[in-house]
Amino acid sequence: MNPSLPSNSGGVEVEDLDCWYGGFQALHGVTTRFERGRITALVGPSGCGKTTLLRCLDRIHERNPAARTTGRIRIMDQDIFSPEVCVRELRRQVGMVFQRPNPLPLSIFDNVAFGLRIHGEAERLGRSGVAAAVETALRSVELWEAVKDRLLGPAANLSLEQQQRLCFARLLPLKPSVLLLDEPCSALDAASTEALEGLMRTLCPGRVVVLVTHSLAQARRVSDDTAYLLLGELVEQGPSEVLFQQPRDPRTANYLGGHYG
Repeated sequence: MNPSLPSNSGGVEVEDLDCWYGGFQALHGVTTRFERGRITALVGPSGCGKTTLLRCLDRIHERNPAARTTGRIRIMDQDIFSPEVCVRELRRQVGMVFQRPNPLPLSIFDNVAFGLRIHGEAERLGRSGVAAAVETALRSVELWEAVKDRLLGPAANLSLEQQQRLCFARLLPLKPSVLLLDEPCSALDAASTEALEGLMRTLCPGRVVVLVTHSLAQARRVSDDTAYLLLGELVEQGPSEVLFQQPRDPRTANYLGGHYG
């Protein structure tokens, strides 16, 4: 049986990561670390490799048959490219939220219970245990009071912000150690964006959170650390307050100053 990833230690380490899609090299020798209990924002112009890096962290990039990688990624102290790692177990530990809300064509309840069912946890928990896990997840994303009387209704009837909260809630019953957020606020208005940013902070303790964003203002507001990518290269990374005020690399300064990208 393939071992699951341990969830009680470490963070995310990326070492000399290259990624190609066919003949196009999307990442060039990326080496970095994402710490538990901190939100790291990935910023840079379109096409710089932010989303590719994010997708490598749960191997979702492999859905493209032309994709290949070299280098190493360690999550919770295990090399995720090891033949011994089960991708299904990896994605149990590493949850991802996409640009636009993507609730399943199911009820609100079944959306949140979905992960427990496909990973075989629902049978162990029983009906009452699944119901409790669903309620806990919805409370964690501050959605319970709004939906508790319509759990069997279609998730598609929720507002965009509520749908995105539901996508966060869908991950939580499996207790992921890493949250990957690919521009989760890009489809939302200002008020909903503010609410989702608060949710990111709420869910951060005890987890690694990596946020791809095109908004430098959002990166400054919500992140603890910021990494700047350009043409597939990780140019600079550090505490957000320091990087935004005193970038070391002139390429970073040009981008943050609005002179590039």
